[in-house]
Amino acid sequence: MWFFIILIFFGFIIGAITLILHFVFNPTLPAFAVERLTVKPSNIEITLRAENPTSNMGVSYMMEKTGMISLTYKNKSLGRGKFPKMSQAASGSDNVNVKLNGSTKNAVMPPRGSKQPVSLVLMMELKADYEAGPLKKNKEVVVTCDVKVKGLLDAKKVEIVSENCESEFKN
Repeated sequence: MWFFIILIFFGFIIGAITLILHFVFNPTLPAFAVERLTVKPSNIEITLRAENPTSNMGVSYMMEKTGMISLTYKNKSLGRGKFPKMSQAASGSDNVNVKLNGSTKNAVMPPRGSKQPVSLVLMMELKADYEAGPLKKNKEVVVTCDVKVKGLLDAKKVEIVSENCESEFKN
């Protein structure tokens, strides 16, 4: 009889610890924003603002071996590249520069000097490793950014009219 009481007691303790760890160390979705976009003859450079809203866990981002970042215009690829490995502290915020190989030459776009905004889509699949002391959680994050820009074909200045990035956990 005492054996079963002790067994039930330890079961409750283990269950309580598991629930506490689940709710306290539950990562939140990272937030991304497109800060700047620069078009060069053979590549496109994008500066992103990455924020880790999880207040009690640091995070490291990296690409899967087969992962790619892609920038598209009307489902036509403008550029592809890799996300650099990056670590952030809990509640941290950093800028990251991403270089995409490609150009705007092959896409059918509004004529040079057009004042009409161009809608681009930036897609990223990242591996996010959340860490708090000895506790680790691995998640896959899919980020989709809808960006409207002016002056994409004018090499002098690309103006971001609007941007909206959505993140979601894949697993």
